[in-house]
Amino acid sequence: AQSETSRTTVPIKLVNWNILYGFSRRKTLSDCTDWIKSQSPQVLALQELNGFTEDQLKIAATAWG
Repeated sequence: AQSETSRTTVPIKLVNWNILYGFSRRKTLSDCTDWIKSQSPQVLALQELNGFTEDQLKIAATAWG
């Protein structure tokens, strides 16, 4: 006889955002930080953070949570 395993699924909130050249088009880092925080993602994936240094990204990541 096979034993049945109880499985619980837990949703994950993922935000995937193509920033397009590092927050251009009149979006500031502050605007984006506010929006990201309002979404409360568990996983945040950002593309095209062109022009950011590693240190700038660390500071921004701290602000994003």
